[in-house]
Amino acid sequence: MVVVKGRNVLAEVRKATDDFGAGAVWIPGGHLEAGETPEQAFFREAKEELNVQPVTYYPLCQLPWEHNGKQHMVHYFACTKWVGEIECREASELIWLDEDHLDRLDETVDREAIQQYLKKSENRD
Repeated sequence: MVVVKGRNVLAEVRKATDDFGAGAVWIPGGHLEAGETPEQAFFREAKEELNVQPVTYYPLCQLPWEHNGKQHMVHYFACTKWVGEIECREASELIWLDEDHLDRLDETVDREAIQQYLKKSENRD
């Protein structure tokens, strides 16, 4: 999820005990469950991880990602408006990053998705 407030993007610091990215700084997200569409997973993960319901959102991009020797396809959605107060439910911490600090993200694929969002948002202004 590329959750955006102004020109800032929400990131999470994964728990040290997380067996999938311990201590890493990633944007919030998750995995597809059996029979689930990417959009359904986006809504489920928004509720599970942040306790929000996306209102203004759109499919942003799909990017390949390799993690621990396995290939994944990451489906990114941009979300600029939501219902509910953002809560840190699964990570150790949530942080807002401006576009000058995207290097704090540990995964190149996350930085690439955010750059695509920034480019698309400039074209919408």
